[in-house]
Amino acid sequence: MRSWWRETPRSGYSRPFRIKPFWGISVGVSVRKSLGKGFSVESGLTYTLLSSDVKLADGNQEVEQKLHYVGIPLRANWNFLDKKLVTLYVSGGGMIEKCVYGKLGSEKETVKPLQFSVSGAVGVQLNATKRIGIYMEPGVAYFFDDGSSVQTIRKENPFNFNIQAGIRFTY
Repeated sequence: MRSWWRETPRSGYSRPFRIKPFWGISVGVSVRKSLGKGFSVESGLTYTLLSSDVKLADGNQEVEQKLHYVGIPLRANWNFLDKKLVTLYVSGGGMIEKCVYGKLGSEKETVKPLQFSVSGAVGVQLNATKRIGIYMEPGVAYFFDDGSSVQTIRKENPFNFNIQAGIRFTY
């Protein structure tokens, strides 16, 4: 949680506002294709929620901004430890995301451009079976400016640390 407010002009809004962004949370389902010698490629579907508190400058009204993104990651992985129950790996790649729903207070908020990012992570996967596992990945990501006027934590801090978790299918 950030404890500061940032003055921000807003296109389409008749008044400036201050924004206090919070870190987003992401969950996903992914499919991994083994290539041999510990290497694999991976893609899937990721859901991300970004939220911020927004204070309108011409009064004491404070509203919440919520943006819901769906993303498709594409990554390359290398397993440096691959045991029956646990896999440890490094990963690098990118993701394309689309804001599928947004709300600022009671008003709908639209973010038309796609969000592009690159990332790297070190992960651990607990293998339920040979093909299905539950993973958690602390990592870093860089989010490129999407060109929209909507302010998020990704614009204030495009380079950030993250934790992703989900279910993975390996084939």
